Amino acid sequence: MQKRVSLVLGSGGARGYAHIGVIKALEQANYQIHAIAGSSMGALVGGLYANGTLDEYAEWVQRLDFMAVMRLLDFSFVNAGMFKGDRIFERLHDFIGDRLIEDLPLHYTAVAVDLSNRKEFWFQRGSLRDAIRASIAVPMIFTPAEINGRFFIDGGILNPLPLSVTVAHDIDIVIAVNVNAQTKKPPPAFEVASETDTAMQPRSLLGKALTFLKFQSALELRMLDVMNRSFEMMQESLSNYKIAGYPPDLEISIPVDLCNGYDFHKAAQVIEAGFVATEKALAEFMPTDLS
Repeated sequence: MQKRVSLVLGSGGARGYAHIGVIKALEQANYQIHAIAGSSMGALVGGLYANGTLDEYAEWVQRLDFMAVMRLLDFSFVNAGMFKGDRIFERLHDFIGDRLIEDLPLHYTAVAVDLSNRKEFWFQRGSLRDAIRASIAVPMIFTPAEINGRFFIDGGILNPLPLSVTVAHDIDIVIAVNVNAQTKKPPPAFEVASETDTAMQPRSLLGKALTFLKFQSALELRMLDVMNRSFEMMQESLSNYKIAGYPPDLEISIPVDLCNGYDFHKAAQVIEAGFVATEKALAEFMPTDLS
């Protein structure tokens, strides 16, 4: 007997690739995903799954290396965000198309923050593409999404793990994927670069990007590093708060130190981590009300 699941996918940048592995493991274990709610990368992965194009997306992101990620970044010359995001969404349009949320085969909710009204907003109707664009608009990284004269930013700012959405769903099990889970080992320390480090004085836009988006194991004291660490701490705290308020039947924990939030060239290993974590969690899951 298939178990109907309401799946809640959290925000966490590149760690959100783990959601792909989670979904794969759930399907292999004969769980039927009846509803999906997500913030940021959770909204993206959940939306692609509901749209039936997640496999194609997964194949694409696993081919992205560092330079391929760099080529997707289009600098913005306004203060609202470092990147416009147009190149990324032109590519994502190939996977999303012009689908309406109400036409999807399962319940779908993308959570964003309405800057105009200063509150959380749930996209449950209308353009799937607009909903995802709004939910992943990380402040200071991507420019806000403008929809019908209102501006939206990343849902992880207020609700990185939108468990409250599941209350209205008629399902058997609520499964939450927390990609900001606490880890037992301390986070890596910042390393302050020398004043003579030429990377501190980039001469080109590419140089700036390489400075801000330095994919390496030891974090350097760069603008994006500080923003990323601050955002992760906020999401970790808020995720714990949401879990305490709306306890899921099963929490799948992806450690926050699995990768940096901007390690988008590490899709394969993060997807595999999500798959392995889900298999382990399901093996230990013993629901008493299901046969």
